[in-house]
Amino acid sequence: MCRRLICLVSLAFVLGSVWMSPAEAAEPGLLGWWKLDGDGLDASGNGRNGALSGNGHFEPGHSGQALALDGDGDFFTVTGWKGLLSTSPVTVTAWVKTTADGTMVYWGRNAGTRWVDFRVSGGRLRVEHGSGNIQGNTALNDGQWHHVALAMRAAAQISYPQVKLYLDGRDDTQNTSDPDAFNLVDNAANVDLTFGYRVPN
Repeated sequence: MCRRLICLVSLAFVLGSVWMSPAEAAEPGLLGWWKLDGDGLDASGNGRNGALSGNGHFEPGHSGQALALDGDGDFFTVTGWKGLLSTSPVTVTAWVKTTADGTMVYWGRNAGTRWVDFRVSGGRLRVEHGSGNIQGNTALNDGQWHHVALAMRAAAQISYPQVKLYLDGRDDTQNTSDPDAFNLVDNAANVDLTFGYRVPN
């Protein structure tokens, strides 16, 4: 049971704005797939392996093992990969179990306000970028396994339907409008893709 923990059992980055599971994704569009079944290997074939820091550990998960993180100095980093820039549509999917708020995956720049933080906040899905955010409607901090997804169009504004949040296969996005656009750039200050921890700005 994950009391404070966010447990990730699998996380995938798919190039494309249509929500899908990694098994359904066309192989060229699968940029990273971390099964987290006792290791940090990238199952996409792209060699984007990750490593644990702090006291993160593996424990029984939804299927096989899962990565357990409490956000208090423990995280998983894909060293050398900065995630995706705003010029590409992207879908991020994960199995997650939590009773607490916290970051699932974070990427972008570690200075200023250009980053993406896909998280659980107030018990619901939320994605933040710059001064904007979009949120889900339904609480998922019930200690049960849920399948979650973030789907973003290329050069999307942080508004619906350019950005969608999915919970257990259904669109759970609040219908909001925000003129802030995802403006991630290729910058030396970009942080490596990180699970379970928001890198301080």
